[in-house]
Order: sequence, then structure tokens, then C-alpha cells
Amino acid sequence: MVLATGNVLPIAYALAYLIGTSGPVVAENGGLILHRGRVTRVSDPRAALRAHAAVQRRYPAARLFTDRWRVTEVAYPELPGTLAGVRRALADAGAASTVRVERTGFAVHLMDPHHSKFEGVRRALALIGVAPADALAVGDSDNDRSMIVGCGVGVAVGDASEGLKQGADFVARGRGGAGLWEAFARYGVAAPPRAGATGAARGARGRPTRGWRRPSGRAPRPPRRAPARAARRAPPARPAARRRRTRRS
Repeated sequence: MVLATGNVLPIAYALAYLIGTSGPVVAENGGLILHRGRVTRVSDPRAALRAHAAVQRRYPAARLFTDRWRVTEVAYPELPGTLAGVRRALADAGAASTVRVERTGFAVHLMDPHHSKFEGVRRALALIGVAPADALAVGDSDNDRSMIVGCGVGVAVGDASEGLKQGADFVARGRGGAGLWEAFARYGVAAPPRAGATGAARGARGRPTRGWRRPSGRAPRPPRRAPARAARRAPPARPAARRRRTRRS
């Protein structure tokens, strides 16, 4: 499984570790690939930086907080009007054809015209000897369109953008992870887990998850019972105070 995202590599790496994927990690919409500890830069950031300078003179949008770790592109938080404002600023500067603009619903990205998520995925698949025609791609945002169109089968989950659904071979009913399992089951990649099943599922790097149980080779030890508390003894009765005798003079 290859994890491909528009997010920066530190976040993508953390997600891949927590999910437990074993394939390459594609970050920054295809701009960076991490595989076996080696980072490959696919895209050149200079076109995006020049376009960002042109945008700033006409539409001063602040860059995304995570851009301090972004290497190959520029991203702005996607607020109402951000996409239209960035495109208008690029058009006014005569730079619309010099840069690729992608949106995710979370951010608006500026990147090299040859930069795309599919290009990053294609190179990542080549590292593990898989052709794009043999890959199933699942996405939820507009920036996933090149990926689902370029791979053998493209799936949009139920809560995906309308633009992505138009380019998909199959649109799942389920939203998010439920749609992912629906796609896996439809195309025979994997079956969804049975309700209530725990099994011997393992997390990242083979560490047992909370659902792990002792293998059925020997009977588990019975739980130890806490020792009964000793009855609390009542303190001994204190002798009655003696009355003092007073002598009469």
C-alpha cells in the first residue's frame, strides 16, 4: 500500500507509521517520495515560488502553517474565495500558465506545471515494481484526480468532491474509511473485518494492537484474585478515667 497525500512529508511519514503501510510514501502532491529511508525530490519549487511572489502583490494570502516544512510547492489555507482569489491574481500577473493550481478542500496549492500526484505515485510504484495499470487508487479531493485517472482503477469515496467523482471508475457509497473498504471489497483487494472480530491483527512494525489475543496453543492462566482484606480489629477499649479524690481540710 502506497500512501499519497498533499500534506508535508513529516506528517505523511507519521501517518504511514501509525497506519502501518509498508510501501513508499508520496507527499506534497507527488513532489516528494520516501522509500526505505531515502527521500527523492520529484518536483522543482522555483515555479511555485515565483507564482507565490506574483500572488502576494495582488492577493496577500498567508501561507499554510505547515509550509515551514514544505519543499516543492506553496500552499494557502483554503477559505471561502481563496481559490478564486489566487487564480485571479495569477491571471492578472500573466502567470496562470506557469504554475499548476490544485485544491484539496483544506488548502490551495501552487506547484510546477509538470508536478502532479499521479507523477509521484507513478515513480513510487516503479520503486516496488508495480505498473500504474495494475494499481487501485482511492481519493477524496480534486488533487486526487490525476492519480485516479492515471491508475488502472480510480475510486472516489462517498464524501469526495464532485470533480473527483466525475473522473472515477467507481464511486463508493461509504464515506472516508468505509468507502475505502467498499472499494477494496468490490475489486477483491481485501475483505472488511467482521463485526466484533479481534483476531491477531498487528499494527505498524508488527506491534500488537489492543485487539490482540493470546495464541490458542495453551489455555490462558486464570486471573489472579486479590487477597481478601483482613477484618479490621476494633481498637481496645480505653479504661475509664479515674476520679480524683480530694481531701477535705
